[in-house]
Amino acid sequence: MNPFLVTSYISEEFFCNRKEETNKLKSNIKNGRNTVIYGWRRLGKTSLIKHLESKLGKGYEVLYVDLLGTKNIDEAQKIIGKEIFNFYAKKLDALPFNLQRLFSNLGLSIGFDQFSGTPEISVNFSKENNRTNSFESIGEFLSNRKNQVILVLDEFQEINHYAGGNAEALFRGFMQANPKVRFIFSGSQRNLIQSMFLERNRPFYKSCELLLIEGIKLSEYSTFIKTHFQRNEKQISQEIIDELYDWSRGQTYCIQQICNKLYDRNKKPDKPSLYNVQHDIVKQEAPIFSTIINTLSNTQRNVLEAIAKEEPLLNQNAQSFLNKHKLGAASSVNTALKKLIASELVIKTEKGYMVHDVIFSQWLKKLI
Repeated sequence: MNPFLVTSYISEEFFCNRKEETNKLKSNIKNGRNTVIYGWRRLGKTSLIKHLESKLGKGYEVLYVDLLGTKNIDEAQKIIGKEIFNFYAKKLDALPFNLQRLFSNLGLSIGFDQFSGTPEISVNFSKENNRTNSFESIGEFLSNRKNQVILVLDEFQEINHYAGGNAEALFRGFMQANPKVRFIFSGSQRNLIQSMFLERNRPFYKSCELLLIEGIKLSEYSTFIKTHFQRNEKQISQEIIDELYDWSRGQTYCIQQICNKLYDRNKKPDKPSLYNVQHDIVKQEAPIFSTIINTLSNTQRNVLEAIAKEEPLLNQNAQSFLNKHKLGAASSVNTALKKLIASELVIKTEKGYMVHDVIFSQWLKKLI
């Protein structure tokens, strides 16, 4: 088996470090504190949650709900209901009354497979349900479990886009009404998540402990990579690791992709092998990047390419930057940059502006 996973979490053996973050989450759960996990995309937040689940052991029930793509409170509640069904009901021969009542309140239809007799679920989105009562039903069921329930709401920033404008208040009320349930909110739109939990006028202000996920240190990743190569009678030099780490900007998913392909192709990777792998990774995503570029205005495209070539960009208004890339007026650049940040193609870090997706950035650098 290739030890450098690029899909989902399997076990601790194939998981690199995150000991400090895991211990922090365990401590929060055991001491009644709710947590917000946030950081840029592809740094391994979901894998961290799955790793946490494996470390908690008996006495804990972790329900993972991905809110990405949900459009309103009703959809969010029904997705939570479906996860409850998948976690609990499929293990039972018959549905207890409290589960039947919960699903009824959420507008979920329950049936039984005619051959196996196991329960099945379908979603009826046309039914208008009382949102407050639905949260009460979910909370009542989870709070009455004998084990400690941890409800993970991934891509939680999505609720900012729900119609009505009261989604944050409803979720905050849901959390407050169920102190027996531990909540973990996770999000990849870093600025949105920070605003939700740090601004005084927002419902979730100072309600949870924030856990920022950043890139794993080079020293820790080096040990992990070398160990797995050596374990299978392969070798990789520190020079190659340093170069692939820098190229990936320490982004977990990108590092895993490169190592996965190097491990597959070479017993002892050299620089030409590394460059071939990097080229293949960029090439396979090129059609997606071309589609993205075609949705941008000329100014947005030019600013995006310029940022990729300057990373990190400290000052977008510097005359030297504007002249070098023939970008024109600073006002036009600032307008384009705001659009690029809003669409998360560009992020503003402590170091400066960068293209969010590392592989997209590498593609842009070779565009012209």
